[in-house]
Amino acid sequence: CFFFFFSNDLWLFMDLQPPKEPKIEVRVLQEYGEITTSNGDVINLNLGSQQYMRRVDAEPLIRQGILEHIL
Repeated sequence: CFFFFFSNDLWLFMDLQPPKEPKIEVRVLQEYGEITTSNGDVINLNLGSQQYMRRVDAEPLIRQGILEHIL
């Protein structure tokens, strides 16, 4: 893991290893509707549904509280 220092208060971390799972299983926590993924697929995110999707598409929605990663 490399550490990049940008200011007195901000550190960014960057892993050199790719993610172990390029696709992850997620559960929809909030009704969100249809999304188009980075590879052009269309996924409908209905409340309570479970999806298997690319990590790169899921992570922003996980951070927003729309999805949760099912381990």
